[in-house]
Amino acid sequence: MVKLWINVSTDPITGTDQKKSGFWTKVALAFNQAAPTESAKKPAKTLNSRWNRAAPLVSKFTGSVGEAYRDKPSGTNEDDVIQRAHDIYEFRMGKRFNLMHWWHLLKDQPKCMGK
Repeated sequence: MVKLWINVSTDPITGTDQKKSGFWTKVALAFNQAAPTESAKKPAKTLNSRWNRAAPLVSKFTGSVGEAYRDKPSGTNEDDVIQRAHDIYEFRMGKRFNLMHWWHLLKDQPKCMGK
């Protein structure tokens, strides 16, 4: 779903001049076209709800990654920074971050990660 959100939200032809309902209808259309034929079709409202639950968590993890980079000791690598970000997130949120696949897709998207 995240890749489809990115594709629909960054479409230069449509741009940002679209209503929320129209946007999520396009995401649902793309999602359902990409889904295996035997899978149940998802309505726009379901996909929007999933986004609304997950996006704030991804944003909070992005903040944890930023903090881990600012506190990065000499000699640490990328894996160490991401592990530290997981520790920071778990300390603040009380649970592990389990949306890494979303974060990898969204981390370079300025529109959704506040860049």
